[in-house]
Amino acid sequence: MTDKRYLVALPVASLDREGRPLPGDRVREWTDRAQKEMTRLFGGATVLAAPGSSAVVEGATERGQALVISVCDDRDSFLERRGEVHRLAEDVKAGLDQETALVLGFASDSFLIEDEA
Repeated sequence: MTDKRYLVALPVASLDREGRPLPGDRVREWTDRAQKEMTRLFGGATVLAAPGSSAVVEGATERGQALVISVCDDRDSFLERRGEVHRLAEDVKAGLDQETALVLGFASDSFLIEDEA
């Protein structure tokens, strides 16, 4: 078992700046790109459906949004890659024509169990 003490998450929007649904294939493309990049940076990534809300939709639930999450050893490990995560968030923001992009990074009690065979 290996402790993974830091969680990193990147929401991928499903609505444009006006609150209209983005094309599903475009959202999937950026979700896949984010997952692959987070995997490269942290060794793995998981995509979760993540309904949320924003000012654009006046607090209504935004369906179709995804959350790409990864874990790393500790905060220092995250900070070593922070610049690359920042660039990824900027790319997702531009690729989906968003006003903002959010990266969540926080301490966690996560752990990884590996097969030693």
